[in-house]
Amino acid sequence: MVHDKAEIKFNFSNLTPALISDLKDLVKYNLDHKIDSYLQKIFKKQDAKVSIDINVKKNKKWEFDGVFNFMLDWKPFHYEREWYTKPEDLVSNAFDRLKEQFSKMFKD
Repeated sequence: MVHDKAEIKFNFSNLTPALISDLKDLVKYNLDHKIDSYLQKIFKKQDAKVSIDINVKKNKKWEFDGVFNFMLDWKPFHYEREWYTKPEDLVSNAFDRLKEQFSKMFKD
C-alpha cells in the first residue's frame, strides 16, 4: 500500500478516539485510492520523500478546522480550511485539492 511508504504525522484536538481512528483510516484510503498513481510515480525516484502533517481540531462552534502540509518529492503543498461541519469532508477536500495540484505537476 502506498500509505506505508509515506511519513504521516497527525495532530488532533478535541476529537473523540473513534473520530480520530476514522480520520486516520480516511487519510490512508485517500493515499491508497485517490492519489496512489501520482505517489507511485514519486516513489520511483531514488531520493523520493513523501511526508504529510495533518492537524484537525474541533473549534468553539463545534465545527472543524484543518491544516494539511504535504511534502511530496521535496515540493511543499499547503491546504487550510475552517468551519467544516463534517471532518470527513475536510480530509476529502484536502486530498481533492492535492490531486488537482498533482494533475498540474505531472501534466508535462
